[in-house]
Amino acid sequence: MKKLAFVFISTLCAFAFQAEARELKNISIQDALASDDAKLNLPDDVKFYFGDAKPEGNIAKTVGEYTFDRQINASLKSQITACHSALIVALKDLREAAKKEGATAVVNIKSNAKGKAISSKEIYACDSGVLKSGVSISGDLVVVE
Repeated sequence: MKKLAFVFISTLCAFAFQAEARELKNISIQDALASDDAKLNLPDDVKFYFGDAKPEGNIAKTVGEYTFDRQINASLKSQITACHSALIVALKDLREAAKKEGATAVVNIKSNAKGKAISSKEIYACDSGVLKSGVSISGDLVVVE
């Protein structure tokens, strides 16, 4: 019985280590924004500009930089799907902050994974494991005229 308990605990520890050890980077922003989740949760009332992408029109006012770290349950999801969902939740938080502050866009959006910032128009960083996936994003809330 002790041997069985030892094997069970060892397997559980190995599984937990593996759950935290996996990390994905270079995930497509466009794929995340094209998902059904994004279409349902991100109306077009606030525009998002990743990396050095510039909005059409002039920035009339900069409200400030906001950062959101969001983790979601990744059980029963592929790593890509879980990362996309985490990104959508973080973008939804940025959108709500922008609306509250009267901003019409979020520019200079960058992601961060394990202390490494990625500022890109094409990709974002996501920490993903078996149990949870997380995205940290920041961006400048602005009013575009």
